[in-house]
Order: sequence, then C-alpha cells, then structure tokens
Amino acid sequence: MQVLERDDVPAELRDDLDAAAGCAGSLALIAGEAGIGKTTLVRSFIEDVGDGALVLAGACDPLATSRPLSPVLGRLGRAWWSEISSLSAMPNLDTALDYIAARNRGVLATHKRDGRPQLSNIVYAVVDGEVRISVTDGRAKAANLRRDPRASLHVTSDDFWSYVVVEGDVELTAVTTDPADEAAGLLRSTYRAISGEHPDWDEFNQAMIDDRRLVIRLRPTHAYGTG
Repeated sequence: MQVLERDDVPAELRDDLDAAAGCAGSLALIAGEAGIGKTTLVRSFIEDVGDGALVLAGACDPLATSRPLSPVLGRLGRAWWSEISSLSAMPNLDTALDYIAARNRGVLATHKRDGRPQLSNIVYAVVDGEVRISVTDGRAKAANLRRDPRASLHVTSDDFWSYVVVEGDVELTAVTTDPADEAAGLLRSTYRAISGEHPDWDEFNQAMIDDRRLVIRLRPTHAYGTG
C-alpha cells in the first residue's frame, strides 16, 4: 500500500489483522518516499494493536548493507520461532498427565522456609488424575509441604531431551498407623501402580507403619514443557 494520504492505511491494516485472526494471513508492504511517515504509521498501528496480537518488530542496520529481508528473518530466528515452538509444545493438563503417567521417576520441588526450592528425586504414581508419592514423615519435603502446600514435579524423557513440569497444590495424608486407615490404602495403591502386587501385603503394611509413612497427593493445576 502506498503511503500518501494515510487516513485509509490504518483501517486497511486493521482489516488485514482481522483477516489474519481468521486464519487468512497476508503480507502488507508499505511504500513511500523517505520522511513520509512509514515508520510512524507502523509504530502507531503496533500501539493500537496492544495485547490483541503477538507483534514482532525489526529494522535494517543503517550502518551496513543488510541481506534481503534481514529484519524479518532476524526476528523470526530470534523471537518468533522460539515463541511459537514453545507454545506449540506446551502441554495441556491431560497431555501432561499422560506423559508423566508413562513414567514413575522425577524431581519434586517444594519451598524451603527461606523461599528457595528444595529438590528431591522421587518415585511416584499417577492415580485418578493426581500424583501420589510415598514419603517418610519427618523428611524435609513433608515439612515444607505442611508449611506451604505448593509443589512442582519435573519429569524427563529417557533421552533427557523432552520434559514436563506439573504444578499444583498438595494434600498430605496422616501418617499410617493401621492397615485399615486411609493412608495405608493409598500407600498400597501407590505401590501397586508403580511395582505391581506385593508378595506379602501384611509385611508391606507393617513396614509402612514402622517407617511412619504417608502419601503426598499432588493435584495438578498447571503444566508446561516440551513433552
């Protein structure tokens, strides 16, 4: 579009933006003599767009001869591609739970008293949409979660190059004291989800009581990663 009388140009750009939002992309070339106001026009349009769209701006280096489409390629390489890649790889909760349910080892992050993260290698199971972790009472992660019930679980692929983090709120069961209590039942179902049937459940129940075990129940509310 030629920039001479500029009254109609912003409206044309807004029409192009609306069309792009409807998956009908286009390329607008703004031409005109130096000093006519092309840069001012584009800046004004970007300000009008605000948070309504992802806007990337680039410019040619005035001190050197740029390669063709240098500002476009530069922005694509540095910002747009990484932004779009991360968004396209971002899992929703169902996808994230499927990813971590296919594994059973990860790193649990809780909050220390001073706000710094406490990281623990753990074995977990995904049961009924929540992450369950067997832990001995008195461990730092249990103490942290009693004080601040927020946690994150980081899980990677076997080759390390993909990962998922689920974040959520935690509920701690009571310490098991009886094979018939709720904690004992959750400890059994957690073990079963990870390792299958135990050869002697009576022995297992007594070991859980002797160890003063409880279950961390992480209910995911948010997920991110490349899984």
